Amino acid sequence: IEISILIHEEKEKKFIITLRSKGRHEVLTLAELWGGGGHLYAAGASLINPSLDELQKLLREWLR
Repeated sequence: IEISILIHEEKEKKFIITLRSKGRHEVLTLAELWGGGGHLYAAGASLINPSLDELQKLLREWLR
């Protein structure tokens, strides 16, 4: 496992996304797509009422 992405609901309709990397892949750019921030290899974001389609689309774009 090189990257982990954890998405959990903190409050109703507010989701926290936590991104971690072992150092081969920068996750900060993905967090920034979702309006978050952090460090190159440890970052996160919070989203209000995101759709699963929206999350999947951004993730696919980042993986290209």
